[in-house]
Parts: sequence; C-alpha cells; structure tokens
Amino acid sequence: MNSNVPTAIEFVNNTSETVSVNWLNFNGQRVLFATLVAGASYLQPTFVTHPWIVIGTSLSCYGIYLPAQAPARAVITTPTPTPTPTPTPTPIAFTISGQVVDDSARALAGAAVTLSGSASAGTTTDANGNYAFANLGAGGNYTVTPSSSDYSFSPASQTFNNLNVNRIANLWEHEL
Repeated sequence: MNSNVPTAIEFVNNTSETVSVNWLNFNGQRVLFATLVAGASYLQPTFVTHPWIVIGTSLSCYGIYLPAQAPARAVITTPTPTPTPTPTPTPIAFTISGQVVDDSARALAGAAVTLSGSASAGTTTDANGNYAFANLGAGGNYTVTPSSSDYSFSPASQTFNNLNVNRIANLWEHEL
C-alpha cells in the first residue's frame, strides 16, 4: 500500500453531523487528521493508494477513499436509509363447523353439507356426523345447508353474516 506519488483529496461534509477524517496507517489503525462540522470542507495532501476513512459522530462509516493520481474530491453524504419493511398482516380466518344428527340425536355419517355466500365449498360428514369449513375470511357472509334425498333438515340452513368468530352450526334431520 506504500506509494510515493503525491496527490490530494478534498473532503466535503454534506451530512448533518460532524465527521472525522482518518488515515488508515500501514497497520490498519485509524489516525485522525481532521474533524469537519456539517457543511465544512478540508483539503488533505496524501499519496496515491493511501486509504482514508470518514466516520460520523454516530459512528457511521461514510466511506473509505483510495486516492487516485489526480487530486480528487470526496463529497460525504448521509446514506439513504433502507426502509423498514412493513409486515403484511396475516388475514384472520375462521371456521364454521358442526354436527349433523337424526331426530334421535344419532350422528349421520356421509351427509352432504354445502357452504355458500362469500365462499363456496362442499363436504360430507365424518363417521361422527361432524363437518367443518375452515379458513373462512373475516367479515364474510356464509350459509351452511345440509342435503339428503331421504331426509329434511331443521333448520333447512344456517346463515352467519359478518363472520368474526368461529361458529357452530348443528343440523337435525327429520325423515321425509
């Protein structure tokens, strides 16, 4: 890194804070040469390839400069901060679930249940007569309707407007 070719760097402080102009010696240690208040400039005689580092009072490194053969101007500016990402909130989702039973309160396995409204879906009840429609958007309007060619249901359907909590819709069948 040693060079005997003389040159100069003009340091111009365009930041809003005081900065220190330091030479990095041959052991990698900083040697303070100047302190520049905001708006000040300083002409530093130096040699080609002798490194200079500019540090702010906030300990921010504003740059490392390696002089070229011709005199140079180093304008020190405040780096543009990286914007802090705004997290995208996870949409709130709810579930409508329930059980389909006969008029003796026995579970009806394999009963068809449909969902309509803000979302559409269909399912069949499990061995215990249970069904569920998950991941339904908050604020939606949903209607749950059971169906069977052998039974009628009471109520015939259940509607949930402006869904904002998990809901249970139990459905009872009556033989036709």
